Amino acid sequence: MFMDIVGKERPFSLPQMIAAFRSRVKNNDIKIRSIPLVQTGSEIHAIKEYLDVLINLNIVKHAEKGLYKKTALSGEHEHYYRIIQIEDDFYRGITQRILQGK
Repeated sequence: MFMDIVGKERPFSLPQMIAAFRSRVKNNDIKIRSIPLVQTGSEIHAIKEYLDVLINLNIVKHAEKGLYKKTALSGEHEHYYRIIQIEDDFYRGITQRILQGK
């Protein structure tokens, strides 16, 4: 989705991200897996979480109503350290939710 939608210079919407995801699944570029401890989930929820991570990492920002756009990334060391820390926290949180059955 990043290459298809986010990486472009133009603003994009959540429905465009969902369409790109579905296209990648249809073309077998993305394989949907099931996780035994996770009973519920949806592609839309996963895409929204992915978009939230991109926003929190300052890779994407809100452009206008219902639209998002890619930000100019900083080359500073602290910026990349923060990105890695947020990504670690994200995956740690997902692991905890899975283990707690949420």
